[in-house]
Amino acid sequence: NHIDYSRNSFQWMNDQFYEVKKKLEDSERDFINYKEQEKLFSVEGRQDEILHKIREMNDTYLQVRNKRLELEANYKELKGLTALEKDDILRIRSLLNNPLINSLYSQLIEAEMEQTKLSKVYKAKHPKMVQASSQRDNIQKKMREEIDKELANIESNIAALTANENVLQQTINDYENDALETNRKQLQYTILQRNVETNQKLHDTLLTKLKEADITDTMVISNIRVAEKANKPLSPFKPNKKRNLLLSIIVGLLLGVGLAFFREYIDRTIHTEEDVQRVLGMNVLSVIPKAEKGKGEGYGYGKK
Repeated sequence: NHIDYSRNSFQWMNDQFYEVKKKLEDSERDFINYKEQEKLFSVEGRQDEILHKIREMNDTYLQVRNKRLELEANYKELKGLTALEKDDILRIRSLLNNPLINSLYSQLIEAEMEQTKLSKVYKAKHPKMVQASSQRDNIQKKMREEIDKELANIESNIAALTANENVLQQTINDYENDALETNRKQLQYTILQRNVETNQKLHDTLLTKLKEADITDTMVISNIRVAEKANKPLSPFKPNKKRNLLLSIIVGLLLGVGLAFFREYIDRTIHTEEDVQRVLGMNVLSVIPKAEKGKGEGYGYGKK
């Protein structure tokens, strides 16, 4: 019946409430343990920070890589300029921009001009020609030594840039792994946080319903239920004057008619010839008029 149904509903909600309460406590405990284990208090902004660092590292990595590729190209080209001809030296100067090489280049031009000038006067084995040729060779030797130093310096720079590039690449990989790990942690963090929020809402809803049911259960429960909604009357329910008047008329008529019939029923006197024949079963020969009392006229006795 209705009472048993209400009590069963209350008991069911009560059982559900304690079950949800336990789930809420478990989810809160799991959430706290996870944050303590991963040393996380909040994941908001962590992913953006990592992505910003990855972009910075990528920019630096590209700069280092481009510089290394440029030096490697210059190194390869310088290694091919071994003849130290005029065009070669001009290219070397543009590649290195070394003040000493520029100075040696100027000295080499002057020595070659002096050698050309002397060759017009002296033969190749003349001491002045030998001296001019030796001076030019010494300048070229110094230039070659300086170029070798530059090549060694470029090799060292390439090695340093390569090492730096590898470090940057490893750092980027670490940040990317950190981003993936952060995504995993953020996902687990969000799942645990959502479980707590869901259980909390369900807990609050059941608690509210349980309080409402508890209040209802304390009241006197009856089997009466509303069959039809009551409408507001247009006039007073009592007294109904029209109905009372009509009932009074009908009752008065019924009582009057009934009383007449009752008097007729209990009346045993004879009033007409038909009454004589009906009551006595005899024929009537004649009727004697009734004499008025106290008068001397007509039939009857007069008053003396």
